[in-house]
Amino acid sequence: MYQLRVLGGFALQAPSGTAAPCLPQRRAQAALAVLAVCGDLGCTRERLITLLWPESDEVHSRHSLRDVLTDVRRALGASAVRSEGDRLLLYGGVVESDVYVFTQELGAGRDEDAVRVYRGPLLDGFHVDGAPEFERWLDAERARLARELVDALVGLAERAEASGAWRSAAGWWARAVEQDPLNSHFVLQQVRALAAHGDRANAIKLADAHARRLRAELDLEPDSELLAKVERIRRDLPTPPDRPVITGTGPRGGHGAAGLEGRLREGLERAEHLAERVADLTVPGAPPTGASMRWPRRLAWTVLVSVVALAGIVAVRERSARHAAVHYPRTAIAVLPFQNLSGDSAHAYFAGGLHDELLTQLAKVSALKVIGRTSVIAYQGTPTSLRRIGEELGVGSIVEATVQVVQNRLRVTVHLVDPVTQTHVWTEHYDRTLGDVFAVESDIAQRVVAAVGAALTEAEASAIANAPTKSAEAYRFYLQGLEYWRRPGEARENLAFAQQLYQRAVDLDPGFAAAHASLSLVHGDIYIDHYDPSPKRLAAQRLEAETAVRLAPDLPLAQLAIGVVDYSLHRYERALAEFEAALSGAPNDAQLWEWIGFANRRLGNWDSVLAAAHHAIQLDPRNAGLFEGVLGYTLQFTRRYPEALAAFRQALSLTPDFVRDHADIGWTYVMWKGRFDTLRAALGAVPLAILPEHHLQALLRGRQADSLLGALRAIGDNVSGLQELYATRATYAAWAHLLRGDSAAAHSAFDSAQAELEALERANPDDWRQHGARGLALAALGRRSDALREARWLEQSELYRRDKFGGTWAAEARAEILVRAGETGAALDEIERLLRGPGRVTVYWLQCDPAMDPIRSDSRFQALLAKYANPEARGAGY
Repeated sequence: MYQLRVLGGFALQAPSGTAAPCLPQRRAQAALAVLAVCGDLGCTRERLITLLWPESDEVHSRHSLRDVLTDVRRALGASAVRSEGDRLLLYGGVVESDVYVFTQELGAGRDEDAVRVYRGPLLDGFHVDGAPEFERWLDAERARLARELVDALVGLAERAEASGAWRSAAGWWARAVEQDPLNSHFVLQQVRALAAHGDRANAIKLADAHARRLRAELDLEPDSELLAKVERIRRDLPTPPDRPVITGTGPRGGHGAAGLEGRLREGLERAEHLAERVADLTVPGAPPTGASMRWPRRLAWTVLVSVVALAGIVAVRERSARHAAVHYPRTAIAVLPFQNLSGDSAHAYFAGGLHDELLTQLAKVSALKVIGRTSVIAYQGTPTSLRRIGEELGVGSIVEATVQVVQNRLRVTVHLVDPVTQTHVWTEHYDRTLGDVFAVESDIAQRVVAAVGAALTEAEASAIANAPTKSAEAYRFYLQGLEYWRRPGEARENLAFAQQLYQRAVDLDPGFAAAHASLSLVHGDIYIDHYDPSPKRLAAQRLEAETAVRLAPDLPLAQLAIGVVDYSLHRYERALAEFEAALSGAPNDAQLWEWIGFANRRLGNWDSVLAAAHHAIQLDPRNAGLFEGVLGYTLQFTRRYPEALAAFRQALSLTPDFVRDHADIGWTYVMWKGRFDTLRAALGAVPLAILPEHHLQALLRGRQADSLLGALRAIGDNVSGLQELYATRATYAAWAHLLRGDSAAAHSAFDSAQAELEALERANPDDWRQHGARGLALAALGRRSDALREARWLEQSELYRRDKFGGTWAAEARAEILVRAGETGAALDEIERLLRGPGRVTVYWLQCDPAMDPIRSDSRFQALLAKYANPEARGAGY
């Protein structure tokens, strides 16, 4: 029988004494793995085609599938893959797969055998070019099997504890910790087991190491239960048994372990009573022989043993239930999107606006943990149970509400729900005029705080109760603007509508500080997203922020707005101070933590960036942008590539359709290992118009000149305004012609690019991208002195001198200009600086950069490539 190994990688072993089979096609290996995972259910041909040939038409894809099946059957035998109608199955009589054995052993309750089979993640390191659906399937199945492994390890550990085998229990908990190193519950159980086994020293050592890791990686203090347990071990006191929280009560009101003890006592009493009844069954008047006395006692003891055994089973199951029925603190709150019941679409904004403002109000309360907007919006319109939402977000309270506007009346019904018991903790119905909208919102916030048992400070109570404006009409325009601003994607038209609505709000009430701050932030989004990167837009952003701060210097939204202005002006220390000051008034605002991460990244405070990212993720755990934008890019930038890939994959698991995450994963492999296959696979599933800069950069760095020219013809003029160096269509065309060896066409294209970039530079003189791209074009045209002038501009820019993150892009542009201008020594000095510190420039990045071609054979350049060939090894030092 052939042995197929897909857990931990892909391997196919032949029966003893026979030659190893050969599957030359990667897709043949992938198809075999899919059939192994599908097991007895098999997989339809249509599903395999969708996974492995998503871009082919039906005729070609079916032909490709036939070729793959032919290869498999030729290698393993005609009966290896059986057909049952349109369904294909891997025949277990010919091929035995480890994933099938793993599943079967779990199903039979043989967890220890199942764990022994699991050698690593499903198809670890395996990739198929041009098959994004297969990659998504693989991610989902890999996660599912990993969860099943952890469940099996937990079961083994708990059964070992129930039998008093503490050493074995500690070993199983250690395996669970390996799978989830930051899971304090698993660490706590391992500590308990080690202490119970008598290994106090290692128990304390393990707990201390976990506490240090939580503080270093997540900037969190360990769970109080863990600290208390460790302290008892240090003092050599007996550790109390765990008291799992079991939801609901029985007819005798028992909870957790106490309830179990009550049920056990009752069972024993019933058993004794049954023994007495059995004894009464002896025939009246019959002599009390030994046999007549022994069989009732045997039956009674049998009942007793059964009751005790049943109690043990219940105990194990109740300990397992603590994972599925965890009670999170009541003060951890998720406010689900409010349901709009208004018949008139003109009033639909009330639901979204009220929801956002309630989140803003609750974020001011330090005694709460309030889940961020992005995470709760993910549940809008989805039929997800409250119990599951509570588990996924880690909350003990959920707020639901309906909002209806009828003529001039505002009707709001609010429920505060316990997600575990599904019971309503507090409910209120409001029927007010539209002019009372802020009063309703403020009352809801105060009542929710009281209902969850939290206390408001005097400053927090005042911040929640004080209306931001006396104009009801201005506040309604503000809510409308908020609804447009919060729409996903930051589309230009939505930002423009938000700007107009906020402007109307401040026109009605010039003293409306929150509206001024929001207007400033909208101007900032338009400026930062390059919809309008003009000095005029930046000036408008700054004016509104300064007005907001003048009107309400302690308003967190105003402090955020002025901090973003400082950020845009490269005044990162001042920006960071403003963001941190805003935290005192809005400690639960995940957006503030995100901006703190951004500012620290610009300052090069890498540990602080990661700490801020983890704070933000705690408050907004389903926000893919946090995993990508703050965490993933920082880890990638500091050359911690495996961790960066994990962050990007986590973002992808939250938003599977967010194509940029696929590209991020691909570019990480390019920087880390010089591999383009993952990037090509990701971009192969994305239309050219969706991520034009990624497509063009991949073709350029992959030296696919003809494909690059074809892409430029297809994309038209939609190239300028990108964040990469090669910012215009003519520049890309010039590099393509240069790669093809057509120097005349390249010169003409560079000349066109230079003229276009000069016009762009006049419009936005402080945009480093235009200076970098123009300098490179001038160098390619032989205008050396002009090119070097652009290189000096980059070197003297605020970005280059003060920005530890974005400055590396300017430094890279400067190095490329210097290379093309013939300043090899200065260029290599810059390149070595880039290789030595954090950044995207790696040996592989330089090897695929066509701007480096003039110095390929330079001995110093070659020495630098050899010296910095392992960028990941240096990442730990940042």
